[in-house]
Amino acid sequence: MVLGIFADFMGAGNWAGAMVPKLQREYEVDYDRALQITNKVRKLAVNPNIEALKEAGLLDEKFITELFQDLGPLLKEQDEETIEGRWNALAKDRGIYDIVGVDALLYDPAKGGLDPNKELSSTDGKSITIQEAMFTAWWNGYHIDPIPRGIRLGDTEFRIEHSAQRKLSQPKGGFDQDALSDQLGQDLQMGQVKVDTDFLVLEDMKFSIEAPKQDCILAIAATVRYIREHGGASRDEILEALEPEKNHPLGMHGVQARAKGFECAFRQGWWDDVVSPSLRLLKNIKEPAHKSGKWHSVEDG
Repeated sequence: MVLGIFADFMGAGNWAGAMVPKLQREYEVDYDRALQITNKVRKLAVNPNIEALKEAGLLDEKFITELFQDLGPLLKEQDEETIEGRWNALAKDRGIYDIVGVDALLYDPAKGGLDPNKELSSTDGKSITIQEAMFTAWWNGYHIDPIPRGIRLGDTEFRIEHSAQRKLSQPKGGFDQDALSDQLGQDLQMGQVKVDTDFLVLEDMKFSIEAPKQDCILAIAATVRYIREHGGASRDEILEALEPEKNHPLGMHGVQARAKGFECAFRQGWWDDVVSPSLRLLKNIKEPAHKSGKWHSVEDG
């Protein structure tokens, strides 16, 4: 294997040791912020989803080896403010996010508009800076998510101003309103979206496709937004515009469909098993009388 040869030649640790100082100089970041980038690359090299696709012949070996060999130039091609933003753009551009999901991404301090050295506090008296939180997140495998005026690190919220701290006790595969609102704003790249109470009827929705629930919710939200922004849309118009196999692949399903040339079958399942049943539950969306008709937002009249 090319990756094995490359790893034996240089060694993952030696590669990171050489790459981190280069990233520090190029992006003027401290050691920890550079190290988290190389750590992501090293984890991707042994990611089980990527390994499964490679073993099935659906991914070329260079899918990962090019990250080792050309990480610097690849990051430089991305038009983002921070090194984390460049990595996230690279992960999405190369299809890594489609396979791995949010675990491929890093918290980008520029998205939250917060100074990485700004100290945030929790209601139980703990304090942490954004930069310290970023290090803690990748080192311990915690998730870090943006919330209003702060971050959520694991199950603890840290904010610029004190506010009620709450422990997340959501069911496995569920979602919470604040986190989904933040993620929608980033993934749809259309600014912050308010997840109104109508969307919460989907919290207990069971999907026949085995995929992360958050991915399903994002696909439904993108569909609702398209319907609203275009004053109504038919099934075919939605599928043509959203290209779900690329933009909302529901874990590995869209990636596999593209690799095997089954895009039409994936779109059919995406619509029939995930999106249309959910649209019928939303009181602000009106189903057409005929299958080929347009779905409308009730605000459209």
